[in-house]
Amino acid sequence: MTLREGLYFLSQIPGSRIGKKIVVIESDDWGSIRMPSLNVREILRQGGIQIDSNPFNKLDALELDKDYVYLIQNLDCIKQNYGKTPVITANYIMTNPQFQAIARAGFESYKYELFTDTYQNRDQDNRTNVAMNLAIDGGYIRPQYHGREHLNVPAWLSLLKKDNTQLTLAFNNEAFGIDFKVPSGRSSNLMAAFDYENEKDFQFVKTSIIDGYSKFEDVFGFKSKTIVAPCHVWDERHEKIFKELGIQFIQSSLVQLLPGQDGYKKKYRFLGRKNRWGQRYLVRNIFFEPATLPSYPWIEKTLRKAKLAFAAHKPLIISMHRINFSSGIERSNRDQNIELFMELIENLIQMYPDIEFMSSDQLGLHLLQSN
Repeated sequence: MTLREGLYFLSQIPGSRIGKKIVVIESDDWGSIRMPSLNVREILRQGGIQIDSNPFNKLDALELDKDYVYLIQNLDCIKQNYGKTPVITANYIMTNPQFQAIARAGFESYKYELFTDTYQNRDQDNRTNVAMNLAIDGGYIRPQYHGREHLNVPAWLSLLKKDNTQLTLAFNNEAFGIDFKVPSGRSSNLMAAFDYENEKDFQFVKTSIIDGYSKFEDVFGFKSKTIVAPCHVWDERHEKIFKELGIQFIQSSLVQLLPGQDGYKKKYRFLGRKNRWGQRYLVRNIFFEPATLPSYPWIEKTLRKAKLAFAAHKPLIISMHRINFSSGIERSNRDQNIELFMELIENLIQMYPDIEFMSSDQLGLHLLQSN
């Protein structure tokens, strides 16, 4: 065991233990726009915006009907060959900005549309919504709640009103998730939707969370039992809102980022631990993100960590963002990453024949029953 592996094993010891070998795949950002097209990507690059240093700027795009179908086909092969169905916990952002309406309002108010309408408006038909529902009905995808928007709206509108050059260029091309420069301050992470700097901003975030949660039920027909805060930025005030909505489990990385006037403070989270509201944390312990670093030996490293996590009686909670399943910018991105994903799943099944696949909410309920 290497030193790094030893430290990883030690990090798995705190928190709840389980007797079964369980795998959960948590995938953030479904429904959210990112890079609209290859053409827009080049316009932003020519405008001086960093593209190639950030894989999400370079490759991440709103999912297509073909992405859902390709995922279904590959997961169905696992089902047919091994009698097990891996399920993707797809954490959905429920809305996207209506750029033209926001511009008409002089950046004084925020307008949005449901992500299902974004599908419809892009495709000019219903094919992506149909493909999404096929994936859900087949048990290949289990939607959970990620937020109303993946955007710190108050900070974004404030910077647009100040005519931030790079943000304005992105806005004019219907994009917002870019790396950009500001003279000072800590509001450069516009993707952290639950971040806030004052009470007015917090009230906006509160309304957004409640509104988005209602829209989740409208779209999917059930209430999400879990939530994952965009960029893992949230605090106890948010957790109280989650509790009032009926959310029982909080998906998290090992490190939670708490908003503060002087920047983010870190807090460590462990599997199954309760907060003051009785909610339990589901902590990701493996990152399988080949789109972010193609040259990394993802299969080898993940299988070694899986062995250590199972030895510590922990489930594998794998982070695998939507970017890995998206072909809207480069089809090869999706194809190569899903090929690696299938290889990982087959290796796990062959190494651990008693392995079980669960969604995040299923794992949460299992923890309640066994601890």
